[in-house]
Amino acid sequence: MALTTLNPKDIALLGRALELMARGDIIQEFEFGARIGVELPEFRKMVARWPAWDDVDDRSAECFAINNTLNELLHGVGLTERQCTEMLKAGKEELLGVYRTWGAARGWSATGVR
Repeated sequence: MALTTLNPKDIALLGRALELMARGDIIQEFEFGARIGVELPEFRKMVARWPAWDDVDDRSAECFAINNTLNELLHGVGLTERQCTEMLKAGKEELLGVYRTWGAARGWSATGVR
């Protein structure tokens, strides 16, 4: 449901963020599952299906993957503004806006680790 509320530009930015995380350069594989909620090999399979994801259930792998990827990029590993712009072709405020829009569409009053 939440993904269907995003516009095509936001879906594309979210896809780029997921692809960046799937490369395995941001978080080392041994800690990936603990931080993202999905092990890296499964995450990569999921990203290959993007944007055909069902994130309706807050406990779904898709929901964990989106939430925790955005949380890590913005707050965990904390990309700088320059890194965000270079790697995602968008600034941190734009990425944060997508995160907040997606979370609000879920009925969440705040985003963060789930």
